[in-house]
Amino acid sequence: MSPAPVRGFLLRSKRVLCRSTHQTRTTDPQTPTIPARPDPDAAQLDNLLNDLSIRHEMDAPLGPLTWYNVGGHAQCLAHPASTAQLSELVSRCRELAIPMRILGSGANLLVREAGVKGVVIRLDDPCWSTMSVEENIVTVGAGYGLMRLVAETARLGLDGLAQVAGIPASIGGAIRMNAGGTYGDVGQAVKRVQVMSATGQVYHRDADDLEFTYRHVNIDAPFILGAEFELTPTDPK
Repeated sequence: MSPAPVRGFLLRSKRVLCRSTHQTRTTDPQTPTIPARPDPDAAQLDNLLNDLSIRHEMDAPLGPLTWYNVGGHAQCLAHPASTAQLSELVSRCRELAIPMRILGSGANLLVREAGVKGVVIRLDDPCWSTMSVEENIVTVGAGYGLMRLVAETARLGLDGLAQVAGIPASIGGAIRMNAGGTYGDVGQAVKRVQVMSATGQVYHRDADDLEFTYRHVNIDAPFILGAEFELTPTDPK
């Protein structure tokens, strides 16, 4: 039988986008196969999210959350407020064979008019938009804006992200597609990425085993939770 994976819901675009021990891996674990089931019942989804105390909306319009402002509705749009909530949601959805999709900043994304079955997960809670700086290492959550990060690190006198200035994306989406342009890409500054597997396990991928190529990085885990960037101190003037 085919699995019920976390998958995208693009018509086609250039790319978007606890109960675990934090660890570093050199590869992503294989996702176990589970039987496919019929489309989830709306009441079942609502009850599941209520049981997990996760803020959510049923039959939520997705068009306004994208830059093109078009597209259908999500059967359920979830906003987990912690890694633990996300991990439990992912685990339960897999047990029940409920499809999961991930929505980032919505740039360069088309949502089909027919809508999206299952749970669309959006990491827009403030817990996913944190930033901390320790010397030249900047740690940010997946929901932090890339353009905001470029501006903030420049203000702090930290160089290494100027090549992605002006690119609209969340950090999670920027890493997933290795956002970049003429002068380079975001992968050049990545030190480590925190991810979550399709079973809810959290671990890290270090730069030395990551391969950033044109609009791609070899991260198979469906969720990027945050990243560390290694930058170079410089004169902010």
